[in-house]
Amino acid sequence: MARANARKVLLCLGLILVAILINAQASQAGIIGPTNPGCGPGGFTCPINVTNHGGAVLSGAVDIFGIFYGDFTSANSGSPITAQQVVHNWISAMNGTTYMNIDSTYGATTNLTYAGEYDEGAYLGTNISNAQILTIVQDAETGGHVATETNAIYFVFTAPGIDPTQGADCGWHDHSGATIYSWVGPSIPCDFLGGNTSGNLVGNEFTETGSHELFEATTDPQLNAYYYKNTAGEVGDVCVNSNSAITLNDGKKYDLQSIWVRDSASFPANGGACAQGYQSTTAPEPASAALLLAGCAVLLGFRLYPRRA
Repeated sequence: MARANARKVLLCLGLILVAILINAQASQAGIIGPTNPGCGPGGFTCPINVTNHGGAVLSGAVDIFGIFYGDFTSANSGSPITAQQVVHNWISAMNGTTYMNIDSTYGATTNLTYAGEYDEGAYLGTNISNAQILTIVQDAETGGHVATETNAIYFVFTAPGIDPTQGADCGWHDHSGATIYSWVGPSIPCDFLGGNTSGNLVGNEFTETGSHELFEATTDPQLNAYYYKNTAGEVGDVCVNSNSAITLNDGKKYDLQSIWVRDSASFPANGGACAQGYQSTTAPEPASAALLLAGCAVLLGFRLYPRRA
């Protein structure tokens, strides 16, 4: 009898362990494709805790405007799709994807609309400063080429041959009052993934760097919200060079960067990981866990109701 009871106890403990594992697996189901669950590929030191420094994020419905500055003839020549169309397709295919859902871990928007675009010649020349990027945005607004909105991001995509005079790597984002804007260049060395997923090499670079800047602009629009240590460690910076060809809701693949996902449940030491997407978790199979524990009670001879007299 003692051996039988001991076996029951061991089996019961096994069932409890299974219930715990169900919960643990469910808590890690949110992260999709972590490229590095420890430290960011961007060379940042562990632990990486991307936290809010008091600023607001962009939430609700956010409009995206594309302003294409310069001559894109060479960029589009011989390609089955233009760089402009790649950007249009990419932004339009983001909603409803686990990739866009990364923003939900910051309370930021998951609702984007590609609200318009404008092709502008190099009217300020080919050597432009960071300040002139804002001028390009403001001129497009005052000229009626793009709408003036407060809950929006204005991307300035520059053509090959346009040289930012302040040496800004692949791209950046900034703000002027309520205007959130970003510059993205076509530097092929910034195409970390390589290949020609979209059918347009410049378009590939626009989506790789653009995805980095998009998530940073939504989670740190005024440069005072989510970042790690300083504004050089935003949600895209800590995951630099962790790019993947990711399928969006139009069924097409796009070259996109993995982004830091806040998930302290799965990664308590660092508070998250670089990932290709995030799936919101639901209650971790409570029915299954309850059944296992009920089975344990039966094995040990416990009764749910008192014996009738």
